[in-house]
Amino acid sequence: MMTTRKKNLLIVIIFMLAIICPQICDADQSDQNNDIYTICMTENHKEGVQNKAGEWIIPPIYDGVSFDSYSYWVWFRIKQDEPPLIGVVNFREGFAIPAYYDDILIGDGLIVAYSSLAKVYDIYDMSGRLITILSGEYEYITPVDENTVEIIDQDLNISYYTIQRCW
Repeated sequence: MMTTRKKNLLIVIIFMLAIICPQICDADQSDQNNDIYTICMTENHKEGVQNKAGEWIIPPIYDGVSFDSYSYWVWFRIKQDEPPLIGVVNFREGFAIPAYYDDILIGDGLIVAYSSLAKVYDIYDMSGRLITILSGEYEYITPVDENTVEIIDQDLNISYYTIQRCW
């Protein structure tokens, strides 16, 4: 059972968060349904996104969140002296790519995400479904259209790869 003292402390903490959170929120964005989404930071310096009702729609587990008028970019650092791992969430298109990647490129029909941990390029469709994995041996891979990526190899030769879809 919770003592009266603990209940009072919990009420004070909730009240303080209700006052503090709007003051530390860094930006408001709206989606196509006119819902307001706000990037907020918790007392432990983790960021997430809340809707106008104060519900977390992106949990506050990230070292940072930013909005680029299209998507929310989320990141965290495993080690302070290393680049962050990034992910992206887009409510309009309905996709979320986990914060596991060094680099993410969003094209008109494909999303290319590079992981140095796994040494692969993961290729997603615009609904966030993983459709193929290509070797990380290439210098760079970029999305061209909904079925094609451009591959630049270690010798800077350019080739194209057409994704075979089974659906």
